[in-house]
Amino acid sequence: MKISFKISDDKLSCEISYDDKFIGDARLDIFKGTWKLDPAFKVPPAYALDAKKYFNSSYDAGKALVRIYRTVSWLPEMDEDYGDFGFSLDDMLTFLKTGG
Repeated sequence: MKISFKISDDKLSCEISYDDKFIGDARLDIFKGTWKLDPAFKVPPAYALDAKKYFNSSYDAGKALVRIYRTVSWLPEMDEDYGDFGFSLDDMLTFLKTGG
């Protein structure tokens, strides 16, 4: 497990790589003085709150990004198509508007 940090020239962002694979950036919020994650991979909704946290250093943000990446990298790809439930969205909305 090798984590690499590459600070930008303007010191406002940090590229984070895990085992020589770019997984995202940590960006400095200059008004709050904290670092926020910008993942380069799709974060499942269950981990979205972890990816939106603020951190006190680029190091802490990078470690958190790697932790999220390692957790979600083994998950199967999520398919956006959740299947056919036997009725359309219009049918559902009509049902809800009429009170069932």
